[in-house]
Amino acid sequence: MISVLTANWHANNLNISNVSINTTTPILVQAYGPGIPGVQPGVLTAGTPVQLAMRQAVQGTTTPNWMQLEFSSSTSNLEVVAVVGGPQDQSGNNAYVIALNAPGGDTGPPPLPAPPAGFYATTGGNKYTLPFNWGAAVVYVVNLSPQTAAPVTVLLQSL
Repeated sequence: MISVLTANWHANNLNISNVSINTTTPILVQAYGPGIPGVQPGVLTAGTPVQLAMRQAVQGTTTPNWMQLEFSSSTSNLEVVAVVGGPQDQSGNNAYVIALNAPGGDTGPPPLPAPPAGFYATTGGNKYTLPFNWGAAVVYVVNLSPQTAAPVTVLLQSL
C-alpha cells in the first residue's frame, strides 16, 4: 500500500523533507482539493460515469438527498481515490481516501476493521460505493492511484 496523509491544512504552508536512507527513492508529494490555484478539475455530473486517469480530478454539486459515489476499476491493480466534500469531522477533515483492489482486503468504516492510516476504507474487490447525504455541497474526486494503475470510473448517483 502507498502511504497517505489526509489533513486539512487550513491554507497553511506545508514543508516536506526527504529523510530516506536511499536518496534515490522516488517520493511523490502532491496536494489535492477544491480551490487549489492552477488546478482545474473536470465536471462530475450525477448519472454520468467519468473515467479518471492517474492524478486527474473532477468536481460537481450534490443534491440535498441521499446520493452515492461508485468507484470501479477494470483491472485487479491497486487503485486509490480521494473524495473531498461534506461536513468536517472533529479534526476539521472532510476527505475520504479509498483503495480498490487493496491487498489487505475490506477495511473501514465500522463495523469493518480499521483501515490503514490515512484511508477511510479499502476493498479487496474492484468496486466501492460511498453513500452520503451532505445536502447541496461541492464534491471533489481525484485519482491518486500508482503509475501502474488503469483509470478509475467514478459515478455520482442520486438514490
